[in-house]
Amino acid sequence: MVSCNRSERARLTAALSELGFRVAPSQANFLCAELPSSDPRTMYEALLRKGVIVRPMGGMPRHLRISVGLADENDRLTAALREFLG
Repeated sequence: MVSCNRSERARLTAALSELGFRVAPSQANFLCAELPSSDPRTMYEALLRKGVIVRPMGGMPRHLRISVGLADENDRLTAALREFLG
């Protein structure tokens, strides 16, 4: 499971970076990502409507906490983000 988390964390970090997010270095099972431009609450709500759960970061107004999931879950997240960012 540790190797899966490590490889998916790297893959998700790369995908988020390609979408314009700034992703803080992480050794955990989640990422802290700064949004490229949108309001995190609006993005959070749009993703939630698609069944993708992320969390706004209190005190960090343009950041989301994104859990590293399995490959198909991470693919679903990045597809929903691509759609939201247009």
